[in-house]
Amino acid sequence: MKYKKFIPILILLIIIVYLAIYIVRDIPKQKNEHYSNNQTINTNTNTNIPKEDDTPKEPTPKEDDNPITIGLYHTDKTLGKRTLKDSYRANMVYHKDIISLNVFYTNEEQISNAKPAGLYEQYAANYDNIDGYRIGYIIEYNDLKVQILRPSDTEQIYDTLEVYLYDAIAHKNDSWYSHTTDEEFNKNTLLQGIKLTAGKKINDITTDIKVTAFSYDEDDFDDNNNYIGKCTYTVTVIKA
Repeated sequence: MKYKKFIPILILLIIIVYLAIYIVRDIPKQKNEHYSNNQTINTNTNTNIPKEDDTPKEPTPKEDDNPITIGLYHTDKTLGKRTLKDSYRANMVYHKDIISLNVFYTNEEQISNAKPAGLYEQYAANYDNIDGYRIGYIIEYNDLKVQILRPSDTEQIYDTLEVYLYDAIAHKNDSWYSHTTDEEFNKNTLLQGIKLTAGKKINDITTDIKVTAFSYDEDDFDDNNNYIGKCTYTVTVIKA
C-alpha cells in the first residue's frame, strides 16, 4: 500500500507526457497550414492578366483628305493671261513691289485674266464641300520660315519684307479694294491674293524667297499649329 501515494504522481506524469506529445505533433501542423494558406493567397493572383503597356506611343498620323489642287498665278501683261509660276526674277528695291500672286484651285499653265473673284469661284465650283477650307502662306528666306494665316502674322518680317494679303471674294463687287487687315479678318476670310514689297532692310535677304500657298482646314496642323497638309504650291522669287 505504500505505492498508493505514487499513483497520483504517476497519473500526472502520464498527463504531462500526453500533453507534450500533442503539442509537439500539433505545432508543425499549424505552421504548415499557415504556410499553405499564405501560398494559396499568393497563387490566387492571376498572372495571365496583361500588364498595361506604358511604352510611349507615337501619335497617330492625321490623314490628309484635302481634295484641292492649288496654284499660284502671276498676271502676264504681255500675254494678257494669268500664268502659273514656279519661279520669278525681280528687282528688290526698298518700298517697291516685288510680285503679286493669286491662288486658284487649278494647275493649268495659263488661265484667263478675268477678275480674281469670279475666276476663283469658277475653279472652286469643281469641288464639293470645300467651304470649310481657307488659304494660308509660308514665306521662307535666309534661315526664316514664317507661316501666315492672318494679316498680323506678317508683322514679324515687315522691316525686311512687306507682305500684303487680299480677299477678292469679299470684294467681288468692288472696282478697287485694299489689303486685308486683322480687324476685317474672320473665319470666312479667303486670303486669295498676296503681294510682296521690299522692306527697308531688304538687303538683309541673302537667299531666294520662297512663297508657298496652301489650303487648309482645322485638321491640317500639328500640335504646334504648323501646317502638315499636302495641298501646297511654291514660287521661288529670285533677286535680279
